Amino acid sequence: MNLQLTDKVIIVTGGAKGIGEGIVQVLAAEGAIPVVVGRNETDNQRVVAVIEAAGQQAFQVVADRAGSIRKSSQGNTSTVRAH
Repeated sequence: MNLQLTDKVIIVTGGAKGIGEGIVQVLAAEGAIPVVVGRNETDNQRVVAVIEAAGQQAFQVVADRAGSIRKSSQGNTSTVRAH
């Protein structure tokens, strides 16, 4: 497949499990830079680690509907309050 996604940043909500994780894997394989958004940082980081082990780039954001968002890139985590 050639989806012309090289270096495109694509946000995938629910990207740490199930169909979302599969979508993240395909996007990364196509050269995109996926941002995995999910409620569980451990799950998000697991998906990012798999992508990075394949030599590709990915980021993760921890977010839930309770109102806080934490973003992480290579071990740096910060919390942002959603309004």
